[in-house]
Amino acid sequence: MIYIIVGSVTGLLIGMVGIGGILLAPMLVYIAGIDLHLAMATSSWSFLFTGITGTIAYARKGTISWKMVGWLCVGIIPATILGAKVNVMLQTSILTIILAVLIVSSGLNSLFKKPSTKQDKSRVNRFILVSIGLATGFGSALTGTGGPVLLLPILIFFSICQL
Repeated sequence: MIYIIVGSVTGLLIGMVGIGGILLAPMLVYIAGIDLHLAMATSSWSFLFTGITGTIAYARKGTISWKMVGWLCVGIIPATILGAKVNVMLQTSILTIILAVLIVSSGLNSLFKKPSTKQDKSRVNRFILVSIGLATGFGSALTGTGGPVLLLPILIFFSICQL
């Protein structure tokens, strides 16, 4: 029952604000009592379903730039493999610190980010998109957080407000 509650709360937050996934791994550790490595792997797997659901919803609204997504994936796919391998090699204490820093950074970003103007997406450099994909894929696999936790702040930094 605890897994259903943890999953439901996380899914609700992901659906509402897009970045609730940062909470799943810590909730699995501290509420369900499972090992951090297992929690991060479980968290990553579960985002497959939220990602598919979100993609369908955004695609129906016509808000996805598939060309940008393609270039992001060029970086995301290999970096995800590397991030998962590094996760397995690190001690739980180091992963806990990395995840805590990411949670605090994500919270501060949400509190203090300034609205930006939308950039013309057709002018976004492919190298930047692949680099963003590398950072997002590695960081997400390393920490077991959803990609939007890292991707959204980076896109906002580059004034790319939506995919």
